[in-house]
Amino acid sequence: EAISVAGMVDGGTGIDTLTVRARDDGTLGPALDLPVDGNQYVGFENLTKDGAGLMTLTGNLSLGADAPSLALIEEGGLLLDHATLSADVIHVFGPAAVAGNEGEKAGTVLLSDGATLSLGSSIGAITVDGDLELQDSRLEIELSGSGPGEYDVLEVLGSVSFLNSDLVVSFTGGFLPTLGESVDFLLAQQVLGLGSLSLQLAGLPAGYAFDLVTSGTGLSLVTSSVPEPSTISLVAVGLAGMGVTRRRRRYARPRAGGTN
Repeated sequence: EAISVAGMVDGGTGIDTLTVRARDDGTLGPALDLPVDGNQYVGFENLTKDGAGLMTLTGNLSLGADAPSLALIEEGGLLLDHATLSADVIHVFGPAAVAGNEGEKAGTVLLSDGATLSLGSSIGAITVDGDLELQDSRLEIELSGSGPGEYDVLEVLGSVSFLNSDLVVSFTGGFLPTLGESVDFLLAQQVLGLGSLSLQLAGLPAGYAFDLVTSGTGLSLVTSSVPEPSTISLVAVGLAGMGVTRRRRRYARPRAGGTN
């Protein structure tokens, strides 16, 4: 069932909350996917997204007309489709997920309790105009190459901090990085908590190793070891069935027949 809103919706003066409930009756029923044009909503201080469905935001939804603002993403998913969500604090609770296709979030963004931040189902970008914190959560990045437009880019205009969180990097389109190849997927003023970040790799044969390298401009994934060419050819046919492997601090895939 399609749901649409005609005209402008004004929260008026005082403290008002816009609630997007992506399910039939608020408590039961199948999940609904709801499009929301942020340009149609003004005068709201807070946003609550619940229900298992997906809220797809377009336009510019700016909260906090009359007071400090808070956006709570409690269930389901939020997709920023060339959209901007502006609030003083944006808090995403697990297992909710936020994805972006050229999206922007203004304010401090906090993910906790198993929440997921991804950059869409294909190569995309998200800008956070503030700080980003991941606590027991998950950041997903896709790489189909190391050239411009071939990998996801997360740009944070403040600092990024990790606490017991996962970075999941998926290699798509048959991309096999070469030794020393670097991808600057995270741009930020400062990166904190790297020691508690666990890297998971998908879509690569055995024998690859990577370093996460921080700089004054963000975080890069650098290929520090590659398998022998013969090893790549032997396992290439099985790439589609490979799982995800976790490593901490130094992130490596074991070579066939041995360990790193």
